[in-house]
Amino acid sequence: MAKKNKNESAEKKAPVKTTEKSTTNTIAVNVDNEIKAEPVVKEQPQTNTANPLPAMMKNYIGTKTIKALAMTRGAYNKYRGWEIPADEDASEAVYLVEYPADPLSKPNHANHAGYISMSPKYVFDKAYALSETFLDRLHIEKDDLDLKIAKLKAGLSSGKVPKTEVAILNLQLNTMQHYSKILETRINSAK
Repeated sequence: MAKKNKNESAEKKAPVKTTEKSTTNTIAVNVDNEIKAEPVVKEQPQTNTANPLPAMMKNYIGTKTIKALAMTRGAYNKYRGWEIPADEDASEAVYLVEYPADPLSKPNHANHAGYISMSPKYVFDKAYALSETFLDRLHIEKDDLDLKIAKLKAGLSSGKVPKTEVAILNLQLNTMQHYSKILETRINSAK
């Protein structure tokens, strides 16, 4: 059996730290109320560990229209022709989800044009909202906008926003609030 070099085993265990530069634009308002976009370069530390995949993952926001049907995990497994595993609760609330048909992928079930999967109800409810009618879509748009307004108000009142950005963010807040009132008027007139 070959002896391990002490330095070699220490190198394998120690995380390797690197930095990655990213460029973003910061919008600033100067004393003459001129709006300027200025590039800001930030160094972001990254750690390479024994399992680097979770650290390498990035955040994404998805927007897609799907078809879904509420059911139980047991009903979903029966529909797919699968046995329910012993460690799963057959009565758990889930959704059968069908993604839109795509020419680059094949359906995975004979009764569906698109790819199907199962989503636990609590995951589904956080990600999707009913959008059958134009009124449903107006509610989604207004709810999303009102959430952004609340976050912007909280940010502005936190005292952490640079003074150079307060004027433009207040202008943005005003515009968003006006837009929200327009959506509210459209919703009320459509009822």
